[in-house]
Amino acid sequence: VKLWEVENGAELATLRGHRGPAECLAFSHDGKRLASGGADRTIRIWNTEIHPERTRIRLPAWSIHDVAFTSAGQLLMASDYTRVWLIDAKTNHVTKDWPTNHWTHASAIAPDGSMVVTAGDKNSRGGGGPMIRLWSVDDSSQPKDLETSLDKVVHVEFSKDGLTLLGQCCN
Repeated sequence: VKLWEVENGAELATLRGHRGPAECLAFSHDGKRLASGGADRTIRIWNTEIHPERTRIRLPAWSIHDVAFTSAGQLLMASDYTRVWLIDAKTNHVTKDWPTNHWTHASAIAPDGSMVVTAGDKNSRGGGGPMIRLWSVDDSSQPKDLETSLDKVVHVEFSKDGLTLLGQCCN
C-alpha cells in the first residue's frame, strides 16, 4: 500500500504488512486512519500521519474484499464473499457479524452506520442471478432484497446522506 501527496506527487509512505495483496482500502472521514483488507484475512489500520500500523485484526474470512468507515468513524465494516463484520473503530473488537446468505462481490455501510448493503449472486457459491440486499445493523435477521436488472453488481455505495444507493455492474 502506498501513500502519495496529491499536490506534488511525492511518495509519502509504503505501508507493508499484508501477506499477499491488499484487496481494499478506505480512509476514515477525518483522513487520519486508513483501513486495508487483504487476502491474508486481516484488516490493518494505519495512522496516516506517522504511517505505522496501528492495529491488525484477523477475521475468519476467505479474503477481505471491502472495508469502509462510517462518517463519524466509530464503526468499520468489513466483508468477504459470505459474511459481514462490524468493528468498533476505537476498541478494534468485532461488535457484530452475520452471514450474507449469498455470494457477495461488494458491500458498503451507510454513513450513519444504520444499514449495510451487500451485492452479488443469489447462490452461496456464485451464480443464480444478481442480488442486492439491505441489512439493518440493529436487526440483521430481516434483510430487504432489492430488485435489479444488473447482470453482476461489482460495486455499491451509499450517498453521503444515506438516502440513495448506487450500484455498478459489469454487463
